[in-house]
Amino acid sequence: MNQSISNALRKKIVFIFNPFSGVKQKDLIEKEVHTYIDKLQYDYEIRYTEYPNHAIEIAKQCVESGIDVVVAVGGDGSVNEVAQSLIGTKTVLGILPAGSGNGFAMHLGLGRKAKKALHILNTGTTRLIDTCTINGRPFVNLSGMGFDGKVAYFYKRVKKRGFLGYLKSSIQQIRHFKFQEYLVKVDGVEVVNRACFSVVVANAPMYGYNFVIAPKAVLDDGELEIVAFYKAKTWRYFFSLWRMLNQSMHKTSLADRFSGKKVEVSFLENQAYAHVDGEGFIVKETQVFEIKPKSLLVIVP
Repeated sequence: MNQSISNALRKKIVFIFNPFSGVKQKDLIEKEVHTYIDKLQYDYEIRYTEYPNHAIEIAKQCVESGIDVVVAVGGDGSVNEVAQSLIGTKTVLGILPAGSGNGFAMHLGLGRKAKKALHILNTGTTRLIDTCTINGRPFVNLSGMGFDGKVAYFYKRVKKRGFLGYLKSSIQQIRHFKFQEYLVKVDGVEVVNRACFSVVVANAPMYGYNFVIAPKAVLDDGELEIVAFYKAKTWRYFFSLWRMLNQSMHKTSLADRFSGKKVEVSFLENQAYAHVDGEGFIVKETQVFEIKPKSLLVIVP
């Protein structure tokens, strides 16, 4: 086979690096890309983001240019940005975990090491998964309102990254946390009307660091998994953290779980904290979560 034919048969793959994500050395990961990517299979390019949401723009350009695979190099937030532009297209999402938590990559079986994830890019299969929206804003892993939203919002202001930074943010926010009254409807039926610690809406089950918050969530079942954590002494939540590590959080007496295709979460106060894939923000109106079945292609082991 001559060189021109060989080049035509190679898939086009673009790696989008977020130089500000997580705690890992991006220059080392870039060297691993050059070393371990299958150059007979892929014609590859590396691009770096320069400002917030730049990955969304780059990924959209890749789709328009007919790129076969776009790889998010970063954490769950980076995956979210890249995935937004790939939803509903034939372009496949790849992931090189380089953030601090890497919850979505861990759930997919990609591990925490770039070398392993590159091997999966070379040898893995393509899976068609669900995606979701919160008031039209896409997400692929987890969203929710309450304590986890507040922690995510203030985590951006913590200089220390990684697990210790997240732990510091959690401890800071628990001291001043105020429970809110939430009204939750699933497929039009009221299921919650009480003070809550957090209302989690999940496509996949796992936060970063192997903390499983919604064990029954399945990526391609066409439904959202909802876990509502009710008002209780905050120390009870810290003493329940072990349930996240053995995937039994759905069994706690502190919460109820539901599933459905559309979730509406309202609150009585002027605002609430929310997050999508670990990115925290403030909301001031009812949040509507919806599922988009089988809408994103992703490379898995």
